[in-house]
Amino acid sequence: MNGETVNYAASGLLSFLILICVKQLLKTFFGINAQISAAAGFAAAECAMFLLQKFFVFKGNSLSSLPKQIVFSVINAAVHLGIFSAVSMVSDVMGMHSYSSWLCSFIIVLILNYAVSRILIFDCYLPADKFKNGRIYKVFFRNRFVFLSMAVSLILISFIYLIFHNFPFGDTTVLRMDLYHQYGPLFSELFDRVTNGESFLYSWTSGGGSSFLGNYFNYLSSPFTVILFLFDRKDMPLAITAIVAVKCIVSSGTFTFYLRKSLNRHSSASAAFGVFYAFCAYFLAYFWNVMWLDGMIILPLTVLGIENIINKGKCRLYIFSLIYILFANYYIGYMICIFSVIYFLAHYLISENTSVDAKAKTPHVEKLSLKKIYNNRFINRGIKFAFSSLIAGVLCAFFLLPVYFILTGSSATSDNTPNGFETYFSLFDFIETHFAALETTIRSSGDDVLPNVYCSSLTLLLVPLFMLNKEIKFREKAV
Repeated sequence: MNGETVNYAASGLLSFLILICVKQLLKTFFGINAQISAAAGFAAAECAMFLLQKFFVFKGNSLSSLPKQIVFSVINAAVHLGIFSAVSMVSDVMGMHSYSSWLCSFIIVLILNYAVSRILIFDCYLPADKFKNGRIYKVFFRNRFVFLSMAVSLILISFIYLIFHNFPFGDTTVLRMDLYHQYGPLFSELFDRVTNGESFLYSWTSGGGSSFLGNYFNYLSSPFTVILFLFDRKDMPLAITAIVAVKCIVSSGTFTFYLRKSLNRHSSASAAFGVFYAFCAYFLAYFWNVMWLDGMIILPLTVLGIENIINKGKCRLYIFSLIYILFANYYIGYMICIFSVIYFLAHYLISENTSVDAKAKTPHVEKLSLKKIYNNRFINRGIKFAFSSLIAGVLCAFFLLPVYFILTGSSATSDNTPNGFETYFSLFDFIETHFAALETTIRSSGDDVLPNVYCSSLTLLLVPLFMLNKEIKFREKAV
């Protein structure tokens, strides 16, 4: 692995994305014939690939002339088209979906094209391992175990999809329960409204009509929803299946990133814990509540943002993460807000410096001032935390307030607030939920309501080691 191969992989992924985007843009938004749209997308991707390789991947390492590069690139594009046609025919015989053939073609082309481009098209004279100083390579190398955790998660979710014949390995989808009869139709309606340029304010598709804006911010406002538009209208179930997989993969990356930045742990072990997090019982139980999965993605960044406020006095990451989750799903967002307050207090207690400034420790009495009060570390960090939360709330008010008034008129908010506390399980039942092969809890009613907290048995086995470790302070264990 070196700078050249990393740049090549990045340019290949970008070119494939250009192909899909151009094809869908022309087909869906402009109504152009599917074959013409695919041809235009293919041409755009090949042009992008050539330019990226010339000015980015093999820049300064080419001996061939521009005319030669163009001629061989055209021939290479014809070969790529042949590979796509061959894979499509095999896919049709095997009964695979067209999207699967596109994906297989891309993987084959990406593997074979590197040597062809390096040797025949650009005639590179320096070995690839000489290039290790590129910006993208440095970012990749710093976060190599973040990408490793995401790659392992991709393999695991692909294996799960393969077992259940899910897209792209079959026609089965992840549509279950509310995702099948409620969220799925809403995703389709969103697709129609965007492609047809319709308003988001009101919908006549349910009963006598209802607010679509409330449904949008309740179910559809995640930035990952844009993946819908990479698919055709008839393939919305496949698009939703892809969204679930992507959110699972990204959540493993954000947790591994948190471990790197917060605990300075960056190894195969941190990548493993990222995978544990991505496939925890919460994901297994609630993957069909696809809008809730954004909470899994952003929670590690929210925690890291709180730690940055306490340890460094920096608020930007916390503000960004809070705005993201409030926009993506306010329902999970307000729970993360409650968690943030609790975690702020907990992390402050276990942080190394929890006392006031050194000047405040002097034995003689000093005149109290606003500056001195503000310099108190707890007050200073608490003000920054509260102010950051307020900024995030104000920036999100333009949609939170309309949604609040919309929801106050719905039947789902007509229940009374509980008047007391009730226990649904014992301590031993809670410990039992940390073991593997336990059936997840999907509904919050019945006699077997248990929290979905499993994230590998290893985490449970590490608890005694944590409590017995003498290098960990008692204060941290207590908190």
